[in-house]
Amino acid sequence: MTGSDDMTDDELLQRLSAMLDGADPAPPQVVEAALAAFDWRDMDAQLAHLTDSTALATAEVRGGYGVLRTYRVNDLDIDIEVTIDGRHVTVLGQLAPARQVQVRAEQPGGVRATVTDTWGRFAFDGLSPGPTRFALHDGTGPVGTTPWMVL
Repeated sequence: MTGSDDMTDDELLQRLSAMLDGADPAPPQVVEAALAAFDWRDMDAQLAHLTDSTALATAEVRGGYGVLRTYRVNDLDIDIEVTIDGRHVTVLGQLAPARQVQVRAEQPGGVRATVTDTWGRFAFDGLSPGPTRFALHDGTGPVGTTPWMVL
């Protein structure tokens, strides 16, 4: 550059940085969706397949019903017990063999997360009825994901 507006590369980078700092940030749901897209970049994150599904007698829940589903991915069984009473959904789960992972309940309206305990158990209370899947992640990446199910 020539003339009185000469600036160094560092000065130019500082001005560009200041301009970008003033720009509107991406909405949180856009950032979350972009980060979630990276979960599937590794084909090792396999989709768990249903191995058993049983209706549960839920006498303790008047008007409610439940189902127990077992999924398998690699050498991991994922037991998911769903109890529904009206519009109140409770999910209890356990991994066998037990391991500590983050479990995400993914629904069209949002994502809730929890961590399994020492025995591989997890729970979600108050999920919305409707399409849901459960995604498991450990410190190195995705472990597995259940297919979408309707709660």
